[in-house]
Amino acid sequence: MSLMVSSLQAMEFSLEALFPGKAMINLDGKRMILKAGQEKNGILLISTDTYAQTAEFEVNNVREIYAMSRQIGGGYQEVKAKEVMIRPDVRGNYLTQGLINGKRVDFLVDTGASSIALSQSLAKSLGINYQLNATKIKVKTASAIVDAYQVKFDNVAIDSIKLTNVDGIVIPDSQPIANQKEFALLGMSFLGRLELEQKQNLMLLRQNF
Repeated sequence: MSLMVSSLQAMEFSLEALFPGKAMINLDGKRMILKAGQEKNGILLISTDTYAQTAEFEVNNVREIYAMSRQIGGGYQEVKAKEVMIRPDVRGNYLTQGLINGKRVDFLVDTGASSIALSQSLAKSLGINYQLNATKIKVKTASAIVDAYQVKFDNVAIDSIKLTNVDGIVIPDSQPIANQKEFALLGMSFLGRLELEQKQNLMLLRQNF
């Protein structure tokens, strides 16, 4: 057994191509394709994310996410964290654009909000069927306690940062409006999974692997 582990540790492989549910790796100079759940030479592919250009592998019973062209083994190159810098507007609000389930959304960053929050009209414009299999809850807004729907978004992205299975709520009241636009609140169900840093007046979002 010790010889097998030693041999495996001596090997190096790199992630060269990604497909839905598949990944091409280069193992000691030989290319091979793995399907999710398939193991070859002690390397098990768990899953792939073609949007983020990453794949999760299990090697020696250790799971880790690797980016394209990262070499695993001796002398591999560390993956840089994905970072997004947001500047405040003239009112001091941190506004940014992003995607919910692949559709563009204007966000207002709100670290005091527990979840991403959308108005019903905005949810409908994004094609989110918030009444289907959703949990009805009570939430407190600035003016009252209202009925809302607890939902889960398949994915939410801000520039290069993308997260999956993100909690959200849909409420009947209109969301904050800036420059005549309706904004979704970008709350801690997204921000809490990132590193947040204030640099002078700038807000830095960082996603580590």
